[in-house]
Amino acid sequence: MNYFTVALPVVLASLQSVLADTPEFAIVNSNNGGDLQGYQVYLDNGMLKMTTASEEGYESITDAGKLKLSDGTYAVSLTDGSFVTGTESLGTAGWSVQDGKLYFKGSETFYGVRGSGNGTNATYTFATSQGSDGKAVIFDVMSHTSDPIVNFPDNSTSSSNSSSVSSGTYTNSTTGTTSSNSTTSSNATTSASHNSTSSSASSRSSGAAAVNVPAYGILAALALLM
Repeated sequence: MNYFTVALPVVLASLQSVLADTPEFAIVNSNNGGDLQGYQVYLDNGMLKMTTASEEGYESITDAGKLKLSDGTYAVSLTDGSFVTGTESLGTAGWSVQDGKLYFKGSETFYGVRGSGNGTNATYTFATSQGSDGKAVIFDVMSHTSDPIVNFPDNSTSSSNSSSVSSGTYTNSTTGTTSSNSTTSSNATTSASHNSTSSSASSRSSGAAAVNVPAYGILAALALLM
């Protein structure tokens, strides 16, 4: 029997699952009767906010535990609890999915901090700190593909960028638009220099709990088979 022929598809499939990010998803509050029901997270001028308006934006969690946004940038956590966009190296690690809910650094509780507008047209800042009038929200991860996202572990490591950066004025890396209540370039650069990105091995889950398999172990097994 040709063991190489039999084992190769299994090894390649394992490698694919180890290195995969989540499918793209929307971040939506579908809690019936709860505060801010129907609100979803979207990008607004370089910041993450919440609205009931229909927004064509999908996110994903990378194998390094970072939240990749619809415009190709990454969510950067600020010390005041809000989020802005930045490059991959500046993106804050610590994102995961548990039982179909979005988590950040082990917590499923986020807050909508009131911004502009009234009634159903009101917008809120997406944050991890309540502030003076924030409303607690637990978000569902709603895949727009046929792949369910039930569990996806936090694969950030001690060398991943998991630190928040200071508030200030930030220029969106994609649009060049300047926003307030966000990071300064100097602060962000300093933070990134002490927090390098680390791509951890992870597996995509489709209902069962994910199991991490070291990629180097699979490659070593493949070398032996050859």
